[in-house]
Amino acid sequence: MRKRLFLILLFAIALALPAFAQACTANEECEPRGPGFECNDSSQCEWVPPIGVPVPEFGLEESYLIYNDPVARNADLNYSPNTAGGYYTHYVDNTAPGGCDNGTNGNSANPRCNIPLNLPEGSVVEVHGGPYTGDRIILTANGTVEKPVYLRGLSQAEMGVVHRRIRFVGTYLIIEHLNFDNGGWVVFHRTGSQDFMSFRHSEVQNGYGVWINTARNIVVYNNELHDSPTYHGVELWEEADGNTARIWVIDNHMYNVNDGLQACCYWSDGEPEYVYIARNDIHDTVENAIDVKIGKHVIISENKLRGFAVSPTSNGDAIRLNDEGDMEEIWVIYNDISNSVLGIETWGTPFPAYIVGNKIYNLSGNSTRGIGGDHAGYVINNMIYSVDRGISERNAVIANNIISNVTSYHIDDGADVRNNLLWQDGQQVTVTSAVCVDCVEEDPLFLDADSGDFHLVEGSPAIDAGTYSSEVEYVYNRFEELYGISIRKDFEGITRPQDGDSSGSAEWDIGAYEFEGSACVDTDALLNYISNWEQGSINMPYLISRPY
Repeated sequence: MRKRLFLILLFAIALALPAFAQACTANEECEPRGPGFECNDSSQCEWVPPIGVPVPEFGLEESYLIYNDPVARNADLNYSPNTAGGYYTHYVDNTAPGGCDNGTNGNSANPRCNIPLNLPEGSVVEVHGGPYTGDRIILTANGTVEKPVYLRGLSQAEMGVVHRRIRFVGTYLIIEHLNFDNGGWVVFHRTGSQDFMSFRHSEVQNGYGVWINTARNIVVYNNELHDSPTYHGVELWEEADGNTARIWVIDNHMYNVNDGLQACCYWSDGEPEYVYIARNDIHDTVENAIDVKIGKHVIISENKLRGFAVSPTSNGDAIRLNDEGDMEEIWVIYNDISNSVLGIETWGTPFPAYIVGNKIYNLSGNSTRGIGGDHAGYVINNMIYSVDRGISERNAVIANNIISNVTSYHIDDGADVRNNLLWQDGQQVTVTSAVCVDCVEEDPLFLDADSGDFHLVEGSPAIDAGTYSSEVEYVYNRFEELYGISIRKDFEGITRPQDGDSSGSAEWDIGAYEFEGSACVDTDALLNYISNWEQGSINMPYLISRPY
């Protein structure tokens, strides 16, 4: 009953949120909104989440353009038009030729010198120029679900530049189009409350990153976090007087930072919960792409991770599940990992992790390994290619994986090893301690492995050869029971299983990709098209195809 009332409350909140509707006819029209936005069946731009990730209640769909409608505004504030088709209530520019002062909210003719620190609901603070320097400041946003607060540069092409640490407190705040450079630091941290805040379309470089500590409903979306090698791109903490929960780190680009994201640490008094780390592009960091030391209900999905080498403080792991505190329900699903020493490592994880649908390939360096550490519970439907060592997880169910082109072993150990496809260019495959039940030793027939295309082609022995045993079924059912989302999909989001061999029965494939079936040309439609083309009634060539 409590769960049902909670869902009803969330639905009511969602209806009240001031999401900005944008009509569209094609996906290209939605691209300016940011990565993941597509034109849906209702001809509206909508953010499509990565596999297994819920849509946040606040922080993606909203736009300050809602205040173009006078009815949506705070009647106690004055709104002035800007040069981008919207309105502001506060105008900040410390580089204005005519000077500036802090006696008013500012406008383009007479701007404020500094960012105001206490913002009523409906505020739109437009920050120009910079850099804004000085000691740490605390900015309080008094936004509401109907009237969020915006702190923003004019656009991604015209960002305000900040060279100071800002700690954000309050509710319903969106920070966008700002460049935190040379000591700039974005902090959501324990002073007061931090709830329903979004940091997006911005940049953090040459100093710090984004720090989230004892905050809820925080979205970090479509930012570039880079060139701060002694600090993490995003760091999550949990302290005694609050709870870090419902955190989305999505669609960001991170490089030359310490870890891309770290959930820390053994001295924390609790664990971040319901953390979604998804569809980020993370590469060439000092340590790891993602380092989860503590956490519960952590979903790591559809990230592109590459370029992690051995350093004095790292073994070169792309994803490291560490051993410094309580961990529970950690899901590593559908990630693209390459050019690193280690793919996914589960060192000391007290709660067995779920590793599903990942693509790990072309690892480089000495003693590379796809998946290992001996603390995974389930290793299901992954694809591992061109590594030294394949999988070593002695306590895990290891099923439906493709492991090809290794130099040491395909599988070292496992509690229940079955229905994997192992290949070594016609040579002997290597399974050391484990007994591999119903495993296949044949060429998986990838479309173009040398170019990184691991789709299956017709005739692959992986097609319809997987198992949906009670252990495998448990994994997919478990996720849906916990989160209400199905992850019965392949690497590209195709529903599993498919009837790939046209037998009349849909069966699971082995590996990260599900084969949908061969394609053939509809010759009648093609001939009709050619006839119409020759008569000049149509002028756009296309190919008509359909599955058998």
